[in-house]
Amino acid sequence: MNKLMSLIFLVLMFACGGSSSSQNTGSTSVPKTYGVFRTLKSTSSKPLASVVKDAATSVATSSTMSIPRAYHRSIQMLNGKILIVGGDLINDQIPSGGYTVSGFIVKGTMDIFDPSTETFTPSNAQLSHVRAYQYMNGTVYESFALVNLPDGKVAIIGNRCSGVSGPTPNDAYEVYDSTTDTVESRTLLDWTGKPGITLEAVDAAYYIGKGQIIIFASNSGQYILDTSTNILTTMANPIYEGFGAVGGASSIQTPNGDVYLIGGTFNNTVTTSIIGRYSISDGSWAIVGHLNTPRDGANLVLLPGNRIGIYGGRNFSSFWNYTPLTSVEIFNCSTNTLVTSVDLVGPRFGATVSYLQTGYTMIAGGTSAKISGGGMPSPQTSQLVHNADLNYSGSTGDMVVARVNASSVALSNGLVLITGGTGVDNSMSNTGEIFDPKAALYMGYQSETIVMGTTMQFSAKDSSGNSVTPTWTVDDQTIATIDSNGVLTPVAPGIVTVTATSGANTAVARITVIPAQ
Repeated sequence: MNKLMSLIFLVLMFACGGSSSSQNTGSTSVPKTYGVFRTLKSTSSKPLASVVKDAATSVATSSTMSIPRAYHRSIQMLNGKILIVGGDLINDQIPSGGYTVSGFIVKGTMDIFDPSTETFTPSNAQLSHVRAYQYMNGTVYESFALVNLPDGKVAIIGNRCSGVSGPTPNDAYEVYDSTTDTVESRTLLDWTGKPGITLEAVDAAYYIGKGQIIIFASNSGQYILDTSTNILTTMANPIYEGFGAVGGASSIQTPNGDVYLIGGTFNNTVTTSIIGRYSISDGSWAIVGHLNTPRDGANLVLLPGNRIGIYGGRNFSSFWNYTPLTSVEIFNCSTNTLVTSVDLVGPRFGATVSYLQTGYTMIAGGTSAKISGGGMPSPQTSQLVHNADLNYSGSTGDMVVARVNASSVALSNGLVLITGGTGVDNSMSNTGEIFDPKAALYMGYQSETIVMGTTMQFSAKDSSGNSVTPTWTVDDQTIATIDSNGVLTPVAPGIVTVTATSGANTAVARITVIPAQ
């Protein structure tokens, strides 16, 4: 990694506070501002459609994505840039009468976002197997996942079921190489090494070491994919055994590599409260708890102290009838205990979630209205924030554009990128915007993921852009160490919190260490 040339400065610690609509039940001091949303910088006056790429020249950039997107995916790659995948329809709009199969040809285009310039560059690569939507019994599912691999490439895993116009292969996954801007298609093989195995809708996937990826698929179960052999192994599914098909469960990976599967809906009718854990150490599933409020489509975020924040979601009776939730629950993975925190100041479903390195969680966009009888969700512009340690809920200022089913990434410069989604007229958006928390201390680093055997240089600046020399610490030296010059060295796979302290100001960032193979 080129540490000096690719540092991005991370806005982290700020004096925060609630608006008149916020509530604070656990803190004597209320922060004063959460920051602001703003539009992206514009560095190109040419529309992307008129730009012809030339290998001998720079690729033109834009402050908008190459096409409108919703239900898409985005991930920060090891080089610090953001890969934005899928979510595009050939007619660029969801019909006002609801989701239908007829007339949709789902494509697989990609954009690259550069945080240092705040611009998008369209990828030359065109995906052939991954799609934005999954149609099952009239239900729309997000149908693919992105996973960083140790070599800097990104695995793109998922498909769409039959019945949608266009290419239909379901028997492959794809790997994107940012150095060449190309995609390699890899055929899925069964345990005997023969082709013919397929995947249904993929909700999430995580790298678990030794070239393996664990995959969660709606309505069909869990799998292990070996990226060295392309063999896909079906796992036993004791969590949901006997309940039938499950969709809408939320998942997250914790510092020790374990993966949690939370909530969901059985057979499109019954919302569950199950909290299941896949143990990396023994390769088995177990039910480790139950939510106080059953929910589908909750937003999850990893909190300090080996905890999972569980925000909103919906009480699901059918795809066209549900109620967004305000409730927040915090699950402690070390003790398998659950506590109910203060509610969000408004219900949210179809939102995105980002953990701000200030200790607050931001729940962006989504819908708050109850859906009954087939109505379309009404997107929100207001954003909600929550602090589990303060037992505090509040709201930020409005987004520039109302969005539901958008995508967000907490950038390694402390800002949050929010892209796409559907708006008030149900049309998909090609725009993005930035949430800036207006920090007092900036931490600089390359990526929120680091590979064993490499190092990463951290730096710090104050709010005026002046370099400062903070005190560097990590919360777990069995995962990584950091020296007085800000050089982070991985020790073992896991998630480590890096803290910079300069006077009264503190900045924190979570870094995921993945195996070298």
